[in-house]
Amino acid sequence: AVHVRQRAWLNTSPEREKNDRSTAPRRSRLEQMRADRKDEGYVPELPRMDGAAYLVAYLWDVGPTMVAGMGLGPLTHEEICAWQSNTGVRLQPWETRILRQLSMDYIVEMRDAEKASCPPPWNSAPSVADLSSVADRMLQSIRAMAARGKK
Repeated sequence: AVHVRQRAWLNTSPEREKNDRSTAPRRSRLEQMRADRKDEGYVPELPRMDGAAYLVAYLWDVGPTMVAGMGLGPLTHEEICAWQSNTGVRLQPWETRILRQLSMDYIVEMRDAEKASCPPPWNSAPSVADLSSVADRMLQSIRAMAARGKK
């Protein structure tokens, strides 16, 4: 589910900051990342999918959401049934339940991700450079405290 939530977070265009008077169209976080890196093909690292990666692939094939009365809604059993009929894929009942749950997870994350301050649901492990930087700052802080203690 974290893979699906991360994709929802990346695909969402966050609200503008209160003082932002820009008239430019809002961009998704993924579009912003690509623009910041000047790399239209950039794809951030996503969480690994162990075991049920095929179900996530099915979700993207069906479409993670569908149009509902007041916006987007989760996939319905009817929509999944129609997809099965069109593709020849036969899902077990538990697989259908998981597809619906993944669809709901996607929508919940999209709604949360509309807030500009929403953190990503998943971060890759920190790099060696990040860890080294943290270690250096900790060492400087310890030295500063030690120096204050000697006074």
